[in-house]
Amino acid sequence: MKTSSIILAAGKGTRMLSETPKVLHEYEGRPFVCSICDKAISCSDETVVVVGYRGEDVIKVLPEGVKVAWQKEQLGTGDAVRTALVEVSPDTDTVLVMPADHPHITAETLAELFTKHHSHDFPVTFATVSFSDYGEWRSAFVRHGRVIRNEHGVVEKIIEYKDADEEERAITEVNVGVYAFDTSWLRQHIGELNNNNNAQEIYITDLVAVAVATAGGAFASPLGDIRQGLGVNSLEDLSVLQGLHLET
Repeated sequence: MKTSSIILAAGKGTRMLSETPKVLHEYEGRPFVCSICDKAISCSDETVVVVGYRGEDVIKVLPEGVKVAWQKEQLGTGDAVRTALVEVSPDTDTVLVMPADHPHITAETLAELFTKHHSHDFPVTFATVSFSDYGEWRSAFVRHGRVIRNEHGVVEKIIEYKDADEEERAITEVNVGVYAFDTSWLRQHIGELNNNNNAQEIYITDLVAVAVATAGGAFASPLGDIRQGLGVNSLEDLSVLQGLHLET
């Protein structure tokens, strides 16, 4: 069974308030994108990195052997995945998709997501975290997408923060941004995504609702350590992540 990883590294990261691409900021002395590349390489047969903003600078630091896909316009995470699929080998069975700004996530967690994905029949598995409230350092999760479940607790969709109403924003189960997909299903349905949302972006998260509609469901896989779900969108987020690491 062949597996591929797609790393989303095309955005500027405007909330970092820097001309340096977000993925080139450092955690523990290494650029975010290098850290996540090492972990992806360790648990998959090939790795594709999607670059865009100052992509040539990002490419310079990438480990040898990774493939590169160019997202010429930053139209959203769904468009980035669609761009990357061109570089994914045709005989790949499973694709793992992850953002480049989660330097605290471990290779073991990524490998476990692959394992979880092969334990059920749904075409999509996505990592989640849950907590009691958004107080203290957990406020870093406020802008994450919310996991929407029906009255029976079954996953229906992910709704992004910008599109969520007050009741939905109060939900404390959030999407981490790391996914495993059946490759054939992903290739078949990636073209169904659109930008009919408040951000006018093509969201990868909409594939969860597509899976529910076309394949009967999607599997939410909770992380054991919720700190691994933290992404870095600002210097404040980076400070939070570094502080939590020091506490371990």
